[in-house]
Amino acid sequence: MVWVIPETGEVFLSYDDYSHRLDYYYQRKFTCELTGHSGLHFFEALASEVSNVLIIFLALWLSFLTCLIQERESSGVDFAFPDPLKGPILRRVQFSTVTRIDHLVDQIHDEFKHVFFPGEVVHVDGSVKGIVREKSEYRFPNEGSKKPELVYCVSINRKFHTETLVSGSHLTRDRKSFSKQVIRTFVKNNVTRESWIGAPWLVKPHIAEKLKIDMEIPAHLRRESKIMERRAQLAQKKEKRGASLLDVLNPPPLPELRPAVKGSKNKQGTTKTKRPPDQENAHDDSHMDDGATGPGHAALDSSAINGSSKAERPVPVKYPIEDLEVSPKRKGPKRPPLKWFSDRSPTDATADDDGLKMESVGWLLETWNTLNVYCQVLKLDSFTFDDYVEALSVYSETMDCELVREIHCALLKLLVDDAGQVQIELPEEVSDPEDEPSDHESDDAERSTPKPSKKIEVQITRRSHVNGLQTTGDGASMGDIEDATHRAAEMLADFDWIKELQKRNFRDGGWEMIVVGVLDRLSAEKRYRAICEAVLAKLAPSSLDSEPMTAELHYANLDINTRARILQILCLLIVDTRAVRAYMDDMSDAMTETRKERVELQRARRVAMEELRLLNEERKMLLPEGSPPVPEPALAENGDTPATDTDMEMEAKDLDHRRSTSTETAEEVEGRALRSRPAPANERKRKRDGEGTLSSTPPRATAKDPKSTRQLLKVMEQMDKKKAKIIYYEKEVAKTDEDLRESDCRRTKCLGRDRFWNRYWFLERNGMPWAGLGDSSTADANYANGCLWVQGPDDIERAGFIELSPDEERRYRKSFRTTLADRKKSQEGGTSLLHARQWGYYDDPESLDLLIAWLDVRGLRELKLRKELLNFREKIVDHMQKRQLFLHPPEPPKTVEHEPPHVTTRMATRTATATGPGGGDGRPRCLRWRNTMAVRELGHLHSDPPKLRKTAKIAAAGSGRVTTRSTRANGQT
Repeated sequence: MVWVIPETGEVFLSYDDYSHRLDYYYQRKFTCELTGHSGLHFFEALASEVSNVLIIFLALWLSFLTCLIQERESSGVDFAFPDPLKGPILRRVQFSTVTRIDHLVDQIHDEFKHVFFPGEVVHVDGSVKGIVREKSEYRFPNEGSKKPELVYCVSINRKFHTETLVSGSHLTRDRKSFSKQVIRTFVKNNVTRESWIGAPWLVKPHIAEKLKIDMEIPAHLRRESKIMERRAQLAQKKEKRGASLLDVLNPPPLPELRPAVKGSKNKQGTTKTKRPPDQENAHDDSHMDDGATGPGHAALDSSAINGSSKAERPVPVKYPIEDLEVSPKRKGPKRPPLKWFSDRSPTDATADDDGLKMESVGWLLETWNTLNVYCQVLKLDSFTFDDYVEALSVYSETMDCELVREIHCALLKLLVDDAGQVQIELPEEVSDPEDEPSDHESDDAERSTPKPSKKIEVQITRRSHVNGLQTTGDGASMGDIEDATHRAAEMLADFDWIKELQKRNFRDGGWEMIVVGVLDRLSAEKRYRAICEAVLAKLAPSSLDSEPMTAELHYANLDINTRARILQILCLLIVDTRAVRAYMDDMSDAMTETRKERVELQRARRVAMEELRLLNEERKMLLPEGSPPVPEPALAENGDTPATDTDMEMEAKDLDHRRSTSTETAEEVEGRALRSRPAPANERKRKRDGEGTLSSTPPRATAKDPKSTRQLLKVMEQMDKKKAKIIYYEKEVAKTDEDLRESDCRRTKCLGRDRFWNRYWFLERNGMPWAGLGDSSTADANYANGCLWVQGPDDIERAGFIELSPDEERRYRKSFRTTLADRKKSQEGGTSLLHARQWGYYDDPESLDLLIAWLDVRGLRELKLRKELLNFREKIVDHMQKRQLFLHPPEPPKTVEHEPPHVTTRMATRTATATGPGGGDGRPRCLRWRNTMAVRELGHLHSDPPKLRKTAKIAAAGSGRVTTRSTRANGQT
């Protein structure tokens, strides 16, 4: 028995294959190529294409006929266009650089409207037809400065040879042969132009030869000249780069200001003084603070009052402008001091190299964000940043940590699938000809690490061939290693890391050996060479035996900086894998569907709001005459003051535009956000969402007509239903917004940059739930990162805007009476970040509010940053408070004689004695984490082989792990 799909002619021998193909064809992912309609299944798209073939054929035929008609019309225009005009007009068009043909036609029409040439057929005074015979210029006597007038000799009657002299103002042409449309068609048919910018119009060669029009292009209009001119302009701009930034910093000096002195007035009633030489170029103190006035503003100089001075008043600056062009405020606020997560500050050069380095903070943030955003692909429970840092710190020979093992094993499993196929592009390994695999060897041997050609005591890596290679950039952070040697090649001689990774053999130092194999393979690539060689020198030192236990032992003794660097390399590799790319595509498709759903919900909400408005009008009409006004029904019984008609309209507008971009000024936004009492509309919505009960306004007992009372009750019941719908649509729109935020996983979005180009990051902003997965083993923390991170300026931004040239520095000092370096030092509160590899943070709401107050809305960057901070302030503050509560819980009542030791208040808890909730036994807090997602979906941990699935399930049940899967969002908004 066979199964056939008639539309495609496919024949299947298996019903399962037939069913799978039909399921694929019935997916609504096909598009009709003829109409462009999408969202169709295959058979609908095929029927649409078949039914529209005739329509497309007719459209193509009509297009062909249209082109044919246009071509005939063009040839007819060329035939009907006056021959005497062809030459002059085409000479006028030749080498013209007017870009748009419409503007060119307008110029031609205006120039030739009253200019005629011998042989043209014209109309004298609009009625008598004649032919122009001659054209001459006539100059009026005693008016030598007047432009001569063109006079034409026109033959009116050929039979009697009647001629007359007329001026051009009395002559006209036939509109059928001379109009803008006719000129446009004639020009388009006879000229051409190249596609590069600034190319001149050129008459077609055969027409130019016929009319004897010069075809040699002037030198200044050729393409080579234009390119050289453009390059010269770019070079000139490059030399003066930064000058435009500071040009506005030197406004013309204000008129001299001084108090009036009685008895020393001139005729105009003002005194004359001369400004001292040392104040010629000095700015008044008022320039340092907008709105301030100095003591010399009492009277203006007489030259300024009478307009005798040529100095113009400075043009008022229209804000916002470039942040560094904004005048610094006198005694303005300073940025709140940053806190340092590392063991050294950016300016501390005396700290040792044993602790967490400043540049490692960026690697830790990058890897933590990647692991939590793609936790569903990796099958990892989400975890807090504090647990992550603590786990990388305490992992050692004597303290095993499931979080560290599962992270490494989950990342490695994405590099090679179960079939042994490498999912990333690895550099080609360097091997000797003797070590080439034979024909009978498997294909996997091509990807494995080659065995060395001979045994030597110390294996010298590729890096040893570079004399005196210094580790710079990323490599410098991993230690100063000169001529580093390691035994990775010997260690991998009998260990095929790709096959072992395919078998998921992670026990007994297996995943540490696989890490060695990956780094050894990556060291063949130039960009990874220095860092990989430095790490391999620690994992496989030349002083010890090349055994798998060596890698396991030395990884347990690695410092947190090296571990963070290894994880950063692995995270960079998995981004290019098929699994992660497919996840990104799925999230993009989900965002598209969610946006469509949100549009439908917003449309339904607007319809419900309009119906509610009509019902409210009907309710007011049903009220008894002479009765006192009845309060407007609210959307929920919340105890607020009954709304009036105006309140009803304002609430409707607020419901429609609640998520729109605010157009308030920065001062109004700041004042509204920092007030303890929220806006009335938002407060009403919060109460509605919290109570969730609906009730209408009770009917008035004094209504005399029972029929009108019943109608009024019916209308109010309908209003309650409409309000319930509106509340439902609001909640659904909020859910779609949350889904869009969590699905946006392609890149982490920055909140913005301040005046000194520092970047601000709130890592929970997109790509993950606010507090991590709700079903994770450490979901009771109720936060994910809980900090606002600040990154230093990039090298390009620092070189072009902060580190100025000597000339620019002098101009800046002259304009603002301070240098940019001094301004940065004074306004940043003594905690400055020098480059992008340095990080600071804020972890308390008070610092966040001080930071918002420090931002200047007159600058472009800080205006946008302030807006983003105000939008996310509620979430940032909430997570900061939850983090502080989790790390430093309130002390329990003193019921025992001996109190537990006080927990340290340092943010990065990297010691084995730091504990959180549930950690009263003295064990590190990170040991509470369990990978329940892997047990739930795979039946075992990543670090366990598949054969131990039942054992892992029993262990999960014994440890109280969560076995039911919940949604991605944990219900926190």
